Order: sequence, then C-alpha cells, then structure tokens
Amino acid sequence: MAERGSVEQGRCKKEGSCSSFAQLTRDIAERKAVEERLREGEELYRSILNASPDDITITDLEGRLLLVSPAAHRLFGYPDVYDIKTLTIDAFIAPEDHVRAKASIQRMHEGSYFGPNQYRGLRRDGSLFDIEVNSGFVRDANGDPSKMVFVVRDVTERVVAQQQIEGLVRQLETEKAYAQTIALTDGLTGLANRRALDRALLAEFSRYKRFGVAFSILLLDIDRFKRFNDHYGHLAGDCLRKVAEQLTTTVGRQPDFVARYGGEEFVVILPGTDAAGAALLANRIIASMSALAIPHGTSETALHLTVSIGLATATPELSSHEDLMRLADQALYVAKGQGRNRISGATLLA
Repeated sequence: MAERGSVEQGRCKKEGSCSSFAQLTRDIAERKAVEERLREGEELYRSILNASPDDITITDLEGRLLLVSPAAHRLFGYPDVYDIKTLTIDAFIAPEDHVRAKASIQRMHEGSYFGPNQYRGLRRDGSLFDIEVNSGFVRDANGDPSKMVFVVRDVTERVVAQQQIEGLVRQLETEKAYAQTIALTDGLTGLANRRALDRALLAEFSRYKRFGVAFSILLLDIDRFKRFNDHYGHLAGDCLRKVAEQLTTTVGRQPDFVARYGGEEFVVILPGTDAAGAALLANRIIASMSALAIPHGTSETALHLTVSIGLATATPELSSHEDLMRLADQALYVAKGQGRNRISGATLLA
C-alpha cells in the first residue's frame, strides 16, 4: 500500500509539472502574439504617418510632443534628425493664436469641439503660414484620454485663393454700388437725378399716406437761365454747380432730399415739414442765391442770378406724388408770373 501511494504521488507531481509547463508555454505564445500584433500595429501606424501628406502629431495631454510624421519637418522647416520631442505643440502656432488653440483643446475635454480650426502656423525660421488643424484624443483601454493627436494641413494656397475671391467680390460690390450711384446721380451737379427723385418722392408720399406725417416739396427754377446760357456760354455749367452746392448747404438737414429735376430746375423734398416750415426754408434759399452774387446782366429781374420757387404740401386729397409735383409746378408758374425771385405756395392757388 505504501508503495502504491508513493507512485501516485510521483505521478501527480509529474502531472503538475506538465501543467505548469503547458501554462508557461501558452503565456509565452500569447505574449508573442500580442507583441506581434503590437509590432504590426506600430508598422501600420508608422506607414500611415510616413505616407500622410499632412502633419500628424501626437502629444501627451500637456501638449508635449511624443511623435510626429515626416510631413511635420517639411511643413515647419525642421531637419529630419532634429529632436522635435523637446518642443510642445505651442511651438508650431503663432503666439497670437495660443489662447484660441488652448480654448479648442478645452472644448475637446468638454466634448464640444467641432473642428477643424484655422491658425497661423509658425515655422522654425519664424515665418508664418496658414494651417488647418483637426484634433482628437487617443484613449486608453478604459476610454479615458491618454494622448492627443493633431492633423495639420498647409492651407496657404486655399487662404490666398479665398482672399482673392473675397477681394474680387468686394471689388464687384464696389463697382455695383458705384454703378447704382452713377445711375441715380446727376453727372453735372452731383445731386440726385430725376430717377432718384421719383423713387424718393414715391417713398415719402407712401409714408405720408400710411402714417399721415406731413411733408412738403419745393420746385426751384433759375430765373432767365436761357438768357444766361446764351450770354455767358461755357459758364452755364459752372453756374448750375454753384447753385447745387448752395442749395445743398442751405437745406442742410439730413432727412431732406435735394435733386436736379432737369435743366435749370431743382427739387427739395422736406419730410416732416408743413407749409409754413417749407416757406421759411424757401425764403432762406432765395436769399442765399442772391448772396452768391453770380452776375446775370441780361435779366430784368436783378443784376445777379435769382431763383423762383413753387411750394406744395401733401394733403389727403392728393392721390399720388405726381399730383403733388403738379401743384408745385403750378405754384412755380405763379411765382414767375408775379415777377420772379420769389416763392408761391400751392395753397394760395384759387
């Protein structure tokens, strides 16, 4: 019996040894498999880094560089043998963009990052260029961030092209605005032209009909201008410009609108102005034109250039802005018939 027990004990010891050896063998095999997968993963990882035309940079959570792709050296001007791991990610971004870059990393931690972002990249020689950066986390087995990865692309050409496009758009907008201004401006006097006047008059009349806000217009005509033109010839254009400048200065108020109606006629739109207020301004205009003292030797009205003014104020009975212009024209006709160099109001008409 004792002999049999010894044999069984020896057999168990032998089997236990075999089991341990088998476990050790399996552990070694598994470790080799893991190492092989790691090597394969690292090779794949490096092949991606080497093949990427964009810079792929990996840092720790503090921004210290751990690994960069070869493209990083080319983009930022570092030699291939340079120990780039002595730097942080801030070294590749212009100082003025550091705060914005750190805010982007903070949003990554908060889960509110929606890149990419654009920064001014900083080369080793201090020169700047435009870069686009996509960023994200490398996570550990527990899903916690362990590293940061940044994919950096040189977008200088794209930015330059975009700036050129924006410049062309601005130029087109400027040219369009200029063309619109020219289309609504009288070339000789620089005042609004007949087209602009019609638009402004229609808008003001519509506002009057809707809100009942009083407004008046003045229709101004240079007295005996045909005689002036025939006698002084080339000075006629200069005369019209001086009248336009004086008229604009005398009217003065920002909401008021001054336009050349055609030939030697001008119109002033006076929003929020009743007949009495319009008459006060009209008298100031007549006085200011006399003050210009432009010689007019062929006029029987005065030895200097004078103007006549027809005044009309909007009333509920009027159906259109054309009716208001007709009233002003009738009033102007009366002012001329009474001897010129004066005003006449449409309310005075029989």
